[in-house]
Amino acid sequence: ETGSARALHESPAVMVVPLLVLAVLAVGAWIADAPGVHLITDLLEPFGAAPEEILLAPVTISIAAALGGIGVATLLYRSGATSAPVFNGPLAPLVRLLTNKYYIDELYENLIIRRAMFRGAWRALAWFDSERGVVDRTVNTVGLVGRNVGRAVARAQSGQLQTYAAVFSLGVVVIYTVYAVWGG
Repeated sequence: ETGSARALHESPAVMVVPLLVLAVLAVGAWIADAPGVHLITDLLEPFGAAPEEILLAPVTISIAAALGGIGVATLLYRSGATSAPVFNGPLAPLVRLLTNKYYIDELYENLIIRRAMFRGAWRALAWFDSERGVVDRTVNTVGLVGRNVGRAVARAQSGQLQTYAAVFSLGVVVIYTVYAVWGG
């Protein structure tokens, strides 16, 4: 790198070789299943595969666009026209758009992360937890209720069988009364 401009360089083999393998396999699969050949489709026919109709217009347009892009990139690279002054002319907005990856990262960062998450969800969660102490109070209240109910139950467990029978009988009478008045 020199200053703020980055020098172009070839990708390392660890990136190029898998792409070449995938490209060769893709072309091989296309040839094996080309119109009129259908080797792959015939092989997969027992599983419900059927040959698709090929629409030549989209195929031709996409291949022409790909070859055109490769040609323009090759011309720019070989002519050395990759320095900043060349792209300050009419191509500047396109170069800026492509350099900033269609501004998708900025859109995601500003709209989703800053506005929706920081100002929305995370602020609500922070209010819920830290400023008002809702979570801490809820946990402490549950613990307090559990401790106090446990103490009351511990006092009621005296070990006297007569007391247990009286409470049981009282519970049966209450249940029967509720059932007789409202249930039946």
